Amino acid sequence: MSKVMKLLAAAVLALASFGVAFADPSNGGNHGRPSNPPCDADHGHPQQNVPRCQDDGGEPEDSDGDGIPDEEDNCPDVPNADQTDTDGDGLGDACDDDDDNDGTPDEEDPCPLDPLDECEGPSDRDGDGIPDEEDNCPDVPNADQTDTDGDGLGDACDDDDDNDGVPDEEDNCPLVPNADQTDTDGDGLGDACDDDDDNDGVPDEEDNCPLVPNPGQEDSDGNGVGDACDDGGGEEEFTCDPAIQKNEDGTVSSIVHNSVEPPVRGINGTAADVIHTVNCQIVVDTLGL
Repeated sequence: MSKVMKLLAAAVLALASFGVAFADPSNGGNHGRPSNPPCDADHGHPQQNVPRCQDDGGEPEDSDGDGIPDEEDNCPDVPNADQTDTDGDGLGDACDDDDDNDGTPDEEDPCPLDPLDECEGPSDRDGDGIPDEEDNCPDVPNADQTDTDGDGLGDACDDDDDNDGVPDEEDNCPLVPNADQTDTDGDGLGDACDDDDDNDGVPDEEDNCPLVPNPGQEDSDGNGVGDACDDGGGEEEFTCDPAIQKNEDGTVSSIVHNSVEPPVRGINGTAADVIHTVNCQIVVDTLGL
């Protein structure tokens, strides 16, 4: 080897001992530095023990294209350039199904960004459009807010809608107070809410005996009370008594009974006593003549 070549080799060895690297064409001309680590198939992250990953262009991989490198992105597969993470759990809101981390999924949470559910706007737990603070059944949907007994508790969540002390499930008139549960015809519908209490096919409002079956509505004396429930009360005629005086039209003008003291007298048929005479018995009921 010539003297010149020996001197050059010695110089190279001396520089190498001080950490000076030379360009290596097989390493892309990186002067002895290792090339960028290869990327694996999982979101472009580097293989194990490799701190960074670069694509062919030398830039960190950004799988969702939001400008945030995957290794720094809290939602690497969902674009979220603002990186908002409400609950600070390391998972961005864009890919977190419980943004406030209160245990209620965002899709069911009335206040998905407030763990205390005190977000702006009224809470409506049952989703019926009525704010909880105004809802008479805040946990049971009842948009109509019906409250039959006016006790402040809506029928939808009130187990005694008519407030008669009988639970709705046992009440034969759940919307009409009837603590006695009377059911004349035994049809399971209490009289208080049954429009035909005797079940004879005639509505109570038209029935001359609403509590006694009489589909024919017979009324022999025409007093408006059907024969089926007419106890025979009403006007009684006097059969005998020489002390009875009548007017020309046949009405009684006076009754004089002199066998008792003082004399019992009724004018124009208004007597309302049991009068005994020596000849016969005269009965006048409380309805008069």
